[in-house]
Amino acid sequence: RRMLGLASVGGALLTGALKELAYPWADSVDSLCRAAGAVDCLVKVADGQVAGYSTERHALCARIRSLGADSSAADRVGLVLGGGAAGRAARAALRELGFGRILSAAGPEPDRFFNFVVTIDKTSGGKLGIDISHDNKDTLRVERVTGDLVATWNAAHRSDPELCMTAGDTISAVNGRSGSVAVLVGELNSDRVLQIEVSRLSGTDIAGENLDDLVALAALNSLDVLVLAEPPEQGFSSLTGAQWLLPTITRLQPVVVEMVWPPPPREQPADPSAVAKSTPFEVARQAECNVVEAPELIFERACMCLDLWFPGSGSKARRFVAQGLLRELSQRPVPGRE
Repeated sequence: RRMLGLASVGGALLTGALKELAYPWADSVDSLCRAAGAVDCLVKVADGQVAGYSTERHALCARIRSLGADSSAADRVGLVLGGGAAGRAARAALRELGFGRILSAAGPEPDRFFNFVVTIDKTSGGKLGIDISHDNKDTLRVERVTGDLVATWNAAHRSDPELCMTAGDTISAVNGRSGSVAVLVGELNSDRVLQIEVSRLSGTDIAGENLDDLVALAALNSLDVLVLAEPPEQGFSSLTGAQWLLPTITRLQPVVVEMVWPPPPREQPADPSAVAKSTPFEVARQAECNVVEAPELIFERACMCLDLWFPGSGSKARRFVAQGLLRELSQRPVPGRE
């Protein structure tokens, strides 16, 4: 963050855990970045603020479009395997492309929350206009927005719906006070300016349909795009019903996109004498699916960053990135990807 304050630094390209850690540094992001809770490119703008972007999402959209897999998007089916920031970026990309059905299988992941503040002026009296339940431990749950002052706030923030209070939101503090339902209700009933701290389960608008068991793949008649994001710690084979994955790739031949580089190695069987199974990406190649390798996404991401930092860099920047990426890949070969 201190580096971004230097006059000589115009931005940053982020990888790994930094995509989530640096998210709060961005003064402005779009709604899909906010839902994903991550940015991978920061750009200092004219007023000294920092804008955050998801070049990962941009790269995915660009490659999927280049293969024509976004035509009649409302009828398309996409599946994102794996989680983390990459998985959320992938689901956001399919949402941006307008896919009619987005499936997700990530394995266990912790809940993430988006926190924001709603400011309500009650100095002249008036009703808040919300129904709340008190059985949410030491917080209040919003059950319904009925109108009045909260509805006025929501109407004023219609262009930024993430800041609108809605059913399911949790009120955790009011005017800095928290700790019990009685304290919160007392503050909400006071006739003064209220700073209401609200929490919301993050990413629900890009969550897609969660597949607890990949046996559901057997019932699919089509699968247009399969994105391989960050695998669970024990690999994709640890997902329930994983035995249905490879036959589904062969049967439905989706466009298969890998996001992680270097690619995860083959998962070794418990029996040392057994042959390691092919990875989903290897099966996709064997089935002659259209595939997008992670370096292609890295290329698109780097080009977008350069264009954001140096507007108009265009083809010159793409040549520069391509030369550097090819040089790096030749010096660090991955078995089977030479």
